[in-house]
Amino acid sequence: MRLSRSVCAFCLVAALLSSCASGEKEEKTLENVRSRFGPDSHIAFEAGIEADYGDRVCSYAVSYDGGVSGGTMTVTEPEIISGTTFLIAEGSVTLRYGEREIYTGEILPGGLSPVDAVPVVLEAIASGLVTGTVRERFEGRACLAAVIRVEDRVDARVLFDEEALLPVRAEMYLDGTRVLTIDFYDLKAE
Repeated sequence: MRLSRSVCAFCLVAALLSSCASGEKEEKTLENVRSRFGPDSHIAFEAGIEADYGDRVCSYAVSYDGGVSGGTMTVTEPEIISGTTFLIAEGSVTLRYGEREIYTGEILPGGLSPVDAVPVVLEAIASGLVTGTVRERFEGRACLAAVIRVEDRVDARVLFDEEALLPVRAEMYLDGTRVLTIDFYDLKAE
């Protein structure tokens, strides 16, 4: 009986220590990612965005060039609005392309559209409150998935490639329902 208690106690201590070591590794990974997404960082990427409005799903392809707090995002698909450019600055998004307009609609209460979501996700990566992490594989890559609190009812789940220390996918959830997915391609953060 005494031996089994000792073995159980040892197993519990070993589990706690390995859990702490794992948590430290995850925190170090997030720390390294955040150092690449500082206020003076230059960020460029191509991305696929899928917005789920409940009654319809819209898909876009974009390119982004700028920083965490703002930059230029250009629509590359769908073709009918290809070339439409959004100037993103702290707190505002301005559409620019002759007479053409794109109405993407709100995906979250308070007016967050798929265009607005890109800088929100970048800011969440740079400084958001991480509420949980888990290791998983995504498209053959070892990733760290981090859940980041955006606001009371909104969370972002961001998958970071553990080798490159860059995000490969971000998902936004409203009350636990996924409303937006961003797949990052050729992301560079300097």
